Amino acid sequence: MKSIRAKLWLVMMLLAGSVLLFLWLFQVVFLDQFYEQMIMNRILKQEYVLAEEITDNFNADELQISESFQDELNAFAYEKQVSITVLSDSMTVLYQVDAASGSMPGLQKEAYEKAYVSAVDHSSLIQEIKHQRWNIYYIMSSVPIEKDNSVSGVLVVMYPKASLKETAVILKQQLLMISGILLLIAAILSYFLSKNFTKPVLEIKNAAKAYQEGQFDTRITMKRSDELGVLAAQMNEMGAALSRNEQLQKELIANVSHELRTPLTLIRGYAETLLDVTGEDKIKRDRQLDIIVNETDRLSRLVDEILDLSQLKTKASLLEIEQVTVSQLLFSIYEHYENKVSEGRLTVNAEGLEDCTVKCDARRILQVFINLIDNAFIHAGDGIIVRLVIAEKKDVMIFEVKDNGKGIDKEELPHIFDRYYRGEKSKSDSGTGLGLAIVKEILELHKSIFSVHSEPENGTTFWFTLQKNSHKSF
Repeated sequence: MKSIRAKLWLVMMLLAGSVLLFLWLFQVVFLDQFYEQMIMNRILKQEYVLAEEITDNFNADELQISESFQDELNAFAYEKQVSITVLSDSMTVLYQVDAASGSMPGLQKEAYEKAYVSAVDHSSLIQEIKHQRWNIYYIMSSVPIEKDNSVSGVLVVMYPKASLKETAVILKQQLLMISGILLLIAAILSYFLSKNFTKPVLEIKNAAKAYQEGQFDTRITMKRSDELGVLAAQMNEMGAALSRNEQLQKELIANVSHELRTPLTLIRGYAETLLDVTGEDKIKRDRQLDIIVNETDRLSRLVDEILDLSQLKTKASLLEIEQVTVSQLLFSIYEHYENKVSEGRLTVNAEGLEDCTVKCDARRILQVFINLIDNAFIHAGDGIIVRLVIAEKKDVMIFEVKDNGKGIDKEELPHIFDRYYRGEKSKSDSGTGLGLAIVKEILELHKSIFSVHSEPENGTTFWFTLQKNSHKSF
């Protein structure tokens, strides 16, 4: 199988060869005829001009052409390398000059008679004649010399065909040399162009093969701004994404197996204890059953969050964008955290913005609030108070979830939204490590700006923005 480089080179050579083939067809096959016709048409046109001037320079009484015009005829004859004969209306030679070597026009009486007959009919004539002695071919053209709409003579010009053929041969030889040079240049240019074009294609192909074999760290080093450059950049992005996905897959397997093992071990252990040890001790049984229920809930929550995160990551869960008022969001939050609101552990400061409207998926944004608020209650410590602060700034609404807990270490902040990441202070907490990762995916789908600010022992603030209703939908 031929490579794409060889195929491209062959196509470019065929294109160059086709152009040269047509050039040869028209310049070699038809060159003689075309060149001869072109020369004779040009001479014939000049003949008509000379015929008109002869009329003005002809002395009818003396049957002579003025000397000044004879010089003009001589100049024309030697410039074009032709022989010129001027005949009167009685076939008398008024003037003759022979610049075409060996033409001997005086031997062509029959041809002159044909020219004269044609001139009497006010017509020009082009004829091919053969020298009676030297076996040389000539082209003879003749035009009538007219005065007052009557023919007073004939102007005859003879051109040796040998000159035309010699010129055509020279042109053919020149064309042969040019064709050879052009083919060589075309071959070289085709090679470099095909190499320049296929090199990035082969790089992309090799990268795709490497990705197929699991070598996701392969990158294409290409600096181009055309379509191939864009494709290479996209391939690099795909490689980076595949590399991340592979790493995440490994982390997923490791973390999930670890996260599942703990509750399953507890569930099994306490279930066996219930069967073998506890017996009729109701207090112990209830405590152990509570542990089993809590670990089962944690296990179920972990599975749900893994599924939810996967759907968000693959965009399988599309947003249902609608106009939502701040009061609608607050109502859902109050409903979910009714006890904590009544206990004063969750407060809201909306600054009179309850009637403001944002565009969002209300269900998903509620999930963001729940994950952030639950995260605060789980990780911030006992007795903390969570505040939800809503503010307005130009074309966005800003939502903040603040707590007065123990805060987050500075080195942990860059990883806080990573999947399965739990800081050193929260390793023993019951969280799954997926809540904030889900928050990140939802907010990115909303094209929201979000971040976290925290200092140890000074609390933590998570904030994000939502577009106000005055903006176009996204």
